[in-house]
Amino acid sequence: MQILFERSFSRDLKKIRNKHVLKQVKEVIVEAEAAASLSDLANLKK
Repeated sequence: MQILFERSFSRDLKKIRNKHVLKQVKEVIVEAEAAASLSDLANLKK
């Protein structure tokens, strides 16, 4: 799945200093990119 991010999201990520949180965000992004559709994502809320 193709994912687009706002510039503000990138800026917000740069402000995060907690490596554990950054790792979790990266894992979620990789999972979302690998998904074929939204129904393939776990714990997705409307």
